[in-house]
Amino acid sequence: MRYNKMNYIHFESLPSTNDYVKEHLDQLTPPCIIHTDIQTKGRGRRDHQWISENDLMFSYLTDKEAFHASMQMALSILYTLHFYHLKATVKWPNDIFINDRKIAGILTETLNKYTIIGTGLNITNSLYLSLNHLLEYQISSKDLLNKIMAYYTFLESLSLDDIIHTINKYSYLKNKKVIYLNYGITQFLHLNTDGTLTILDEHQKIHHIILNQLSLSQKE
Repeated sequence: MRYNKMNYIHFESLPSTNDYVKEHLDQLTPPCIIHTDIQTKGRGRRDHQWISENDLMFSYLTDKEAFHASMQMALSILYTLHFYHLKATVKWPNDIFINDRKIAGILTETLNKYTIIGTGLNITNSLYLSLNHLLEYQISSKDLLNKIMAYYTFLESLSLDDIIHTINKYSYLKNKKVIYLNYGITQFLHLNTDGTLTILDEHQKIHHIILNQLSLSQKE
């Protein structure tokens, strides 16, 4: 199977799709999709485990710049969920939320000149928010993957500015107040194309911070 000239490799089970890409990088030609039905040792950010069976688990290998590719994938997942009439939002740097609960996550890694985007989307997982529960009918991981990669291909024609503009429109954090370092209570404003966040402190002063530095301890 090929997705608009993308190489596609499917496994019934893998420890981790991202790890498979890294271990077989010299044998793979980007753009390439590694898709598995069962993932036994998947990882999220900060080495959190993401173990899954019959959910959508795949990695996408590309030579595109990491931040751009990651945001493009996030928007592709967002559009896919919107296609199913689900009100999804993006929570930076790598989560997709519906009704204040995480339904998908992205782990982006770089190796040499390549970017690896590991993606997990809950379809059947009864422990977490899942698509089958929300839709009340079954959907296959291959159908979801087809839809996501169709949107990803469509978004190739858009600039990073356009992608970030749309992601800011569907931001989970927009206008939310959080406690951040010595700035006290701050308000999240928007994501920038250089990967920084713009926040407003309680003295109405604007700050630009690195994406992964933001504490999401929300202030009620």
